[in-house]
Amino acid sequence: MNRLSRKLHKLEDNVLDFPPDDDDILMYIGDSDEQLLHDRANSIKQSLKDEAQAIIDSGASVEQQNEAAKQLLSRLSDEERAVLDQSAEFVSYRMERLVYKWFAGAYPHGEDARVMLRVMWFFGEMRKFNHACLIEDYEWNNNRNEDDPDFDDNAWWEAVEAKIKAEYPEGVFTKKSFEEYERLHDEFVARKIREYYESHPEEREALINGLKKKNEELKTNE
Repeated sequence: MNRLSRKLHKLEDNVLDFPPDDDDILMYIGDSDEQLLHDRANSIKQSLKDEAQAIIDSGASVEQQNEAAKQLLSRLSDEERAVLDQSAEFVSYRMERLVYKWFAGAYPHGEDARVMLRVMWFFGEMRKFNHACLIEDYEWNNNRNEDDPDFDDNAWWEAVEAKIKAEYPEGVFTKKSFEEYERLHDEFVARKIREYYESHPEEREALINGLKKKNEELKTNE
């Protein structure tokens, strides 16, 4: 089990009343296949650990580190990449549901979907925030010369903010970024619903007929 999974288990023991009432937010990894998946993912990560650390310690820009990381990951097989992706998705889901469990109780009943959307947005913004900090750290360590008589601190910060803005036009942890996330989420849900009914035409027809019947009943009652 990787380090993060162990931390999650510790949280379960110390924070959650285990097992929780809501099976949908169950944190415990009780499935042996999933456990094997995480073990395999951890083994792959360990095989790349030294080279990945060398990239981090290289002093290269964020863009150069990202490119080097892509080249490192390109050596993995399709199966290995799939294992890493699926393991990360499971861990991310468990963390999101853990946060959701504690946030949901503070919101009115019926707002569950809205709360979960906020939680997923929060984790997405944290990834963006971490990247923005990496950009800022690189600029601070490599492109900041306070000994230069012409150095302008305000101009330097504005240039850094412009670089981050170029990466994330909607900003990080802003109202606009949430609106954009909400829009993309709605598009994703709509696409999944459409794909489902396209692959289940009989259910689509039943839904349409049901809606037509409902409309006719409403017109009759008017």
